[in-house]
Amino acid sequence: MNGYGIADTLIEAPIVTSFTRFGYEVRRRLAGWTPLDDYDLTGRLIVITGATSGLGYAAAEQFARCGATLVIVSRTADRNERTVAELTAVTGNGLITSVAADMGDFDQVRHLAERVLADHDRLDVLIHNAGALDPHGPSVPRSSSTKCGPGDTETEASPSTHCNPAGPTHPASTPGSRPLRR
Repeated sequence: MNGYGIADTLIEAPIVTSFTRFGYEVRRRLAGWTPLDDYDLTGRLIVITGATSGLGYAAAEQFARCGATLVIVSRTADRNERTVAELTAVTGNGLITSVAADMGDFDQVRHLAERVLADHDRLDVLIHNAGALDPHGPSVPRSSSTKCGPGDTETEASPSTHCNPAGPTHPASTPGSRPLRR
């Protein structure tokens, strides 16, 4: 076992140290990680949901510092506008916009996609960080539409996408699930 392997094993042993600044710094130095501020994301479009707080906000701030063009997405336009203003002030990046959309409502997801396509010539990164664990289900009604693919009818949907009249499914964000086939 090399020096990195030994250090990694020692950091992992109590588990807690893996999630501290100490664990990060040791791994960064031993593995030669590139500092985040050294990445140049100029000209890259990143759409990030759930970026108004927590990890989503931290990620959006770092991407903005690296020069990315950002589209902030959350359910509330006012919250989005405040986040855009804060990120612009903190990072000096004037290429941050927002779209209000509830990821639990497929019609709003479709509107988000249409807005991104209308405003930009491409999408480099999509980070779907939005989510809430509510044992009583969604707090807003889901779309009654069964449209779930790039086309306007269920028959035009991608064969790897599951159409659900109760609302869209999100196989990539549901642990252990896989796209259903017809």
